[in-house]
Amino acid sequence: MTMPAPVSEDESRWCAFLRLPGGYAHPRRLAETLGGAMTPDLCAALQAEPRFAARLTALLDTAGLVPPAGAALDCADVDRSIAVRGPHELTAAALRAGALYWADAIANVVLAPDVEALRRSLDGDLIAFGLANRAAGAQGLRFDDLTGAAEVVARDGWYSFLAWVAQLPAAVAGRLMLKFEDGAITPGPVPDPFGEIGPGLYRRAAG
Repeated sequence: MTMPAPVSEDESRWCAFLRLPGGYAHPRRLAETLGGAMTPDLCAALQAEPRFAARLTALLDTAGLVPPAGAALDCADVDRSIAVRGPHELTAAALRAGALYWADAIANVVLAPDVEALRRSLDGDLIAFGLANRAAGAQGLRFDDLTGAAEVVARDGWYSFLAWVAQLPAAVAGRLMLKFEDGAITPGPVPDPFGEIGPGLYRRAAG
């Protein structure tokens, strides 16, 4: 008798992402769904026990927060591999996407006082990521104010993230947003040029 092929770790994580959003939704989301009957800390404690994942998912489903999973089958493999990650990884990728967009500007900060100002504003890992990927970013950009570099990098990184989310099937995007506290990130239109280039920036930054 032919034995079924073992399920890969990636396939297992994807199935859990689709079937059990209660296991990874932000604890405050769960607490709000329960009308305050449980604290976010208690919800997080329940999430730490895999046996409660199905029950927590049922609560989210009853509240209308879990879209039908059917269309998720159209999700590309690269996007599946990103969507299953935790909120901290997704956030870090958004910041790297911003650094990628501003990579040419980062690389063109050469005078010692300007370099110091950039280092005081922008995380060193993001500077290094931008320098390593200079050719992949928008060319010709320059910072108006180096003291505000972190803000513009983060802003444009989140625009890239939102543009990527907008291209996902609704079943995937809806589950993905459950990972963040309600109101922390609001999907919607993004300014040019991120609607066009943002998804690619984010995929590369998340890679």
